[in-house]
Amino acid sequence: RTGDYLRNQGVNVSQVSESAESTFTTTVIDHTGNPYLMKYLIETLQINPNRVYSRFDPNSPYAVELILGEDLAKSGIVP
Repeated sequence: RTGDYLRNQGVNVSQVSESAESTFTTTVIDHTGNPYLMKYLIETLQINPNRVYSRFDPNSPYAVELILGEDLAKSGIVP
């Protein structure tokens, strides 16, 4: 549902998959250093900025990895 929600917001979501483990807190891993994308995700999904990590990798197939936690599911932000 989050992938569809972000697509409807104009975000290019290239892959959605289930995690083998569950987590309580949503986490963002930034591979490109795009501050505008990070600001957008933090504001749109109300992600704690302390849960945003930079792992710069210009060869990464993804600009961002978004690991959804139970906090986002319980927030009611994503339908």
